[in-house]
Amino acid sequence: MNGGIRVPFITYWPARIAEAGAVRREWVHVNDILPTMLDLLGVAYPAQFAGYRTRGMDGVSFKDMLFDGAAPTRRQNQHYELEGNRGYIADNRWKIASLQPPGTKIDLDNWVMFDLVADPTEITNLAPTQPDKLREIIARFEADAEANYVYPLDNRTVKRGLSINPYLKREVDSSHTFYPGTETAHSYLASPLMADRDYELTVSFTYAAGQEGVIFALGDISRGIAAFVIGGELVVHYNGGFIVKRDLRLPIQPGEQLLRISHKALGKMQGTAVVTLDTPAGAAQGELNMSPTILRITGEGLDIGLDRRSKVCAECEGRGTFAYPGRIDWLRIDPGPQAPGSFVNLAEELAQRDW
Repeated sequence: MNGGIRVPFITYWPARIAEAGAVRREWVHVNDILPTMLDLLGVAYPAQFAGYRTRGMDGVSFKDMLFDGAAPTRRQNQHYELEGNRGYIADNRWKIASLQPPGTKIDLDNWVMFDLVADPTEITNLAPTQPDKLREIIARFEADAEANYVYPLDNRTVKRGLSINPYLKREVDSSHTFYPGTETAHSYLASPLMADRDYELTVSFTYAAGQEGVIFALGDISRGIAAFVIGGELVVHYNGGFIVKRDLRLPIQPGEQLLRISHKALGKMQGTAVVTLDTPAGAAQGELNMSPTILRITGEGLDIGLDRRSKVCAECEGRGTFAYPGRIDWLRIDPGPQAPGSFVNLAEELAQRDW
């Protein structure tokens, strides 16, 4: 029950950490990183920001441990929750856990407890024999859970990840226009506009002979869609994950360009798109198989005019951001109906119904 909890943490700082290759057995947590960075910089965490009182930090600095192998950990307690599974480590010794298998009825009382000092491999469940200690640690978990919005628990898997918070439902059903020169549009907004549904994506840009670069990129190496100009062609690349990598290449002529990707969701995660490029010399058109359809992109979001990080298409690798040197006016996504029978983009309260 230590998956995602007991994992290595590697620090590399040869200019300051003299013990190259040294190992620390003490415990730190991801929320200790910010306090440690501020401690190293000698910067105080602000009590207020923009006139509002800040929440304060949950973590503690492990600066001393970086330079002194004998320094004790300041981390003693931490709560956990993931997909309905709860856990708490108390006093750097006791661990309680409550596991909720996906799709089963939530059981709030199925706690187990282990002594990590005497039983680091968690063989002996002490919950039946030390109920008072168990109740004490559960109370500490509940206090942290209340302060950190742990409840309500949700042990759904796919439906949880593909549903939409009710306040976002209107957003993901509305047209959105994006512009170059802005930050990456978050995937939580951008990908539902195209997830297992009909949509039309339109981009207005110009092209001059010899120009190359990314027009737009949504996603990353694991899944996504991108359009880029290379070798005198416009390439629309669909990365459906795993071995599904498909290209449509259209000739491009100098001048004003209007790219339209008209996607039709056919149901059962099948989709196809008609890609049209209007150029001064006329229209070029082709069809691109976009099956399996995108359900949700959880990694990188939407970039306009470049691909900032992991590349959607391997052909763009080794070129930095592969920024497009020409003018890009705008990119608009007009979302349409969801595919027949799709469970993507259901409002949260609908997704939790037992269909």
